[in-house]
Amino acid sequence: MNASLLIVALSLSAAPTKIALMPLSPGEGVTESMATSITGALTAELRKLNLAQIVTAQELSAVLGVERQKELLGCSTESCLAELAGALDVDEVILGNLSRVGQSWLLQVNRVNAKTGATVATASRRKKGGTIDDVLDDLPSVSKELFATSAAQTQAPMVVPASASAPVASATAAPLPPPLRDVPFPDDLSKQKTIVTTDGKGHYVVAVDPFQGFDTKYFAGDAKALYAQRVFGGSREGETAFDVVFWEPRAKVPAEASFGLKNGRYTLTCGGQQVPFQKLSDAAAKKLLARAKFYDVRWQRRAYALARDDEGNYFYVDQARTPEDNQDFHLYVGPTGALSGSAAEVLAHDGSGDVFRAGGGKLKLTRAGEAEWIAGPGRTKLNWLPVEDHARFIYSQLGVYRGQPLGTPCDGHF
Repeated sequence: MNASLLIVALSLSAAPTKIALMPLSPGEGVTESMATSITGALTAELRKLNLAQIVTAQELSAVLGVERQKELLGCSTESCLAELAGALDVDEVILGNLSRVGQSWLLQVNRVNAKTGATVATASRRKKGGTIDDVLDDLPSVSKELFATSAAQTQAPMVVPASASAPVASATAAPLPPPLRDVPFPDDLSKQKTIVTTDGKGHYVVAVDPFQGFDTKYFAGDAKALYAQRVFGGSREGETAFDVVFWEPRAKVPAEASFGLKNGRYTLTCGGQQVPFQKLSDAAAKKLLARAKFYDVRWQRRAYALARDDEGNYFYVDQARTPEDNQDFHLYVGPTGALSGSAAEVLAHDGSGDVFRAGGGKLKLTRAGEAEWIAGPGRTKLNWLPVEDHARFIYSQLGVYRGQPLGTPCDGHF
């Protein structure tokens, strides 16, 4: 594709569909809080696909108000969906329910045209004899089923010339700041009810009143520094059992990074490892809490885009997690284990795609899953690698973050 045709293709890329994700309805055997947690995890998986703009119930509340939100949460009629579409300016709505009948978990999710009420796509699962973890494990595939048609329409196969060789970015750029930070946790935890656990090898997980609800805070680290965790799912049974899933990109699936209490035993799951933890005595816990420093979430960047040429050079872009809609991007280029990184100049960042300049070249990305490296008169088509499918590779093998602990309970286990 020549330069003019590529510009036309970029300009004609369709704006993303705007979809309201309604909270999953809790059916038989499922609590409202559990359904809320699964909804949150589903939101994360849908957004990873980057095929639509997902609007959540919290945003719905801000627009409609709490009372009208409650009335619309379970809507399925055409008039109800039409009001929702008008209020939020959305094109579609995702509705669903989660229940447990006998020994089976039943999940049903529908993607519906908000203006006509017609079903666009459906995904359902029955997990016989499974646990809530099995439901979490299936959310990535459920999300992809809901957007199977969209993906087929928007993602053209990449054609990379066999003779093309992408120039590698210059290694003379100024050193990048570390992708992590140690910022004291802002809340006072001294009066909170805490449970302190250890594996007996110098690693600790601290839960701040894990039975109060799903706003519970979790920290992990050693006796000197404990870092807050990004928790995006979990379950709870009274005050006898709980399980939480935390951010851990080195795990194959979300459920492979969890911490919980069951049958009186605390267990940390990291991939295929089940690491037993013991609760500290009140005296030992008090001593640890007095000397350890509590920090906010340690890891401050997220994977944004990944591509590769046919010579084995990778093109990786990451972005600061906060603030929202920031343009703090870094571009890394090179073979596995030897990528050079530099701050990326953002030439374009909109609904059509991105253009980043760094290291003597430009990386062009489209929302249709296409990538191209431009250096002088040379243009090289790249193979697009979805970051949601390559998180383990990025954090474990690519080498960009080699030697950097993420600040999760699973540091040292992957």
